[in-house]
Amino acid sequence: LDAAAILQSLTSLVDEGTPPRSNYVNVMRDSVLESAFRAFKRQRFSPWHRLNVTFVDTAGVTEGAVDDGGPTREFLRLLITEIKDSSFFNGPDYNKNLSLVSWSVDNGDYRNLGQMISVALVHGGIKPLFFSRRLYHSIASRPTPPVTLEEVDDRELQEQLQRVITAETLAEAEASGSLCLLGCSAGLRSLDEKEYFTQQALRAYVEGRTQKALE
Repeated sequence: LDAAAILQSLTSLVDEGTPPRSNYVNVMRDSVLESAFRAFKRQRFSPWHRLNVTFVDTAGVTEGAVDDGGPTREFLRLLITEIKDSSFFNGPDYNKNLSLVSWSVDNGDYRNLGQMISVALVHGGIKPLFFSRRLYHSIASRPTPPVTLEEVDDRELQEQLQRVITAETLAEAEASGSLCLLGCSAGLRSLDEKEYFTQQALRAYVEGRTQKALE
């Protein structure tokens, strides 16, 4: 099925009746993502029911608006923006890859993030326009494009790999240790192979490390 058909199918399954108490969300504007995590981690939270969103200030005083769809859409719009700017993603504003926050993998935060993005799409029509082509293809189980050096968010590793790319001798290519660190140096027998092994190292860092988070 194409994306439009999947979204239409999911939208048709949403119960438009009164949402359960577990779907009531109190949102503070200065901590939208934190407010979302509190709601989405509730044991009885259901993405198949509407949300009931109330904006509150730091003292817990509500803005007084009844959620007839407007507050929910505003919440989801702000939420997607905060997710884009969070430590869970890296790269330019509208070309983001996943980054790895190890404790968040074990804590289930990436699963919650995936659910938040899905709910934003299905309930509010809010699109995650910040995904890189690589991230979109990974989610859609499509072949991903070659990894570029600019996608490595570790400056030291980026510099090491750059030295491999520009190396003129085998000794120079092996000196950085970066290929070995990423498990990609065992078969490097000549400079002719450095491009292949550099790409393997790049893919191991950008895609391999984040595989569990992606899943």
